[in-house]
Amino acid sequence: MNHHTVALAMCRITEELLWTPRKAWAAKHNPKARLTIRVGSGKKTYLSHSRDVATNAHMTLTYGIKMVASKSDPNYICKWLTSREVHERKYFNGQINLLNVLAHTMAHEFGHFVQVILGRRYDGSVHNEEFYVILDRIHASGEGDRIREALHNNCLLHGIDLSRISASQEGLNLLAGKLPHGEKPLGMREIYRH
Repeated sequence: MNHHTVALAMCRITEELLWTPRKAWAAKHNPKARLTIRVGSGKKTYLSHSRDVATNAHMTLTYGIKMVASKSDPNYICKWLTSREVHERKYFNGQINLLNVLAHTMAHEFGHFVQVILGRRYDGSVHNEEFYVILDRIHASGEGDRIREALHNNCLLHGIDLSRISASQEGLNLLAGKLPHGEKPLGMREIYRH
């Protein structure tokens, strides 16, 4: 799989489905709002912005190539926050595969953009309750499904079927609060002296 091709598709879809239709909305909240979407070479995927968004509202959303590679690993995909969010909040019916996790990654990062524009991102409190209200709205509106479909179709044009890469059973066990091989971890009630 060409991870750069997937990251580029994520950029195009974020631009077309999320940013372009919301430019006027963003300008209404902050006339200086601008968003650049790019592929990065690293493992990080993030939204960068000035601390003073009132005077400098140019933000950059970066999708890292190594992030795509890491999430492509069935043994590592469940270690990402976006996978836990898909599982716990039942986005895409809670199914953990590369297509769902990358589609949700786009929703997650754009959610941070919305959070900043609305002034709901605070130092030390990024993944706060207000952020999850935004994220839940993206999915409840059907936007998450549209992002997922566009990503799937775009990658299929390049011979990449993201839906075929699923989490390992060990990873799914960890998401469910079990040990890697499916056993329940010991609780305080099961621990005795001697």
